Amino acid sequence: MSNIGLQLFAKAGGKPWKMKPTTAEYLIIGIGQSYTIEKGETGNNIKKNITYSVLTDSSGIFKDIQVLGEGVDTDDSYYLQLINNISLIINNAGHKKISIHVPFRISREKIIEKVVNKISADVELSVLVINPKNDFFGFDYSSNALVPFESTFIKLSQDEYLVWFEGLQFNNPKVNKRFGNPLLIKFWFFSNKKHVNDIVYKEQLLQDCINLSGANWRGFKAKQLPVSVFYCQRIAEFIGKFQEYNLSHIDINNLKPWFL
Repeated sequence: MSNIGLQLFAKAGGKPWKMKPTTAEYLIIGIGQSYTIEKGETGNNIKKNITYSVLTDSSGIFKDIQVLGEGVDTDDSYYLQLINNISLIINNAGHKKISIHVPFRISREKIIEKVVNKISADVELSVLVINPKNDFFGFDYSSNALVPFESTFIKLSQDEYLVWFEGLQFNNPKVNKRFGNPLLIKFWFFSNKKHVNDIVYKEQLLQDCINLSGANWRGFKAKQLPVSVFYCQRIAEFIGKFQEYNLSHIDINNLKPWFL
């Protein structure tokens, strides 16, 4: 009943979640892709990409969904669309701090560095690659259940962290469900180079990712991923079905995510 009530409230235009950010509120741009695959005699080829963004802020409030580019990733016009649209979002946002969340590595040379050249020098841009499909798992030997506590993290390298978005609760350290594997988060880019070695700043960004994993708009399920990445996956599945069955192109601009 709680899930149904939350869905009705959201579909009626309500804002079901608002989290307290670690520092000040800032814009988070989640970027995802869907593909049209063409089967041939020599194998499968990607015929077309659709790249889109899910805009939220660090408090978990949904802002917008926009198409960033359509085309083939070997085409210069496709990259030009991405550069122009990402730059436009950042310049119109009015925020001095922007964070991009992507489930894949986005090219620094072809996209990110050119975006930085088109935005204000006062804007601090960070890019986090959030990878839910990794081979890592772990145990906490201090716990009888061997399950790490929620928000546990391990620093693998200067730019890579392993974070348990799900785990034991500190107020109730009992196992009552199956927990997912940790997520691998890589700090892919910082426009302000002083943040490259700033551990405190990185941990603040990680904490906001954990907060966003609790601000899921599909009720009280799927806490494993931040909504900035989770809804990119949902939209990819949604658009992919239209392409798979050769249905007419769907306009996802300003599409409300409650209907997915």
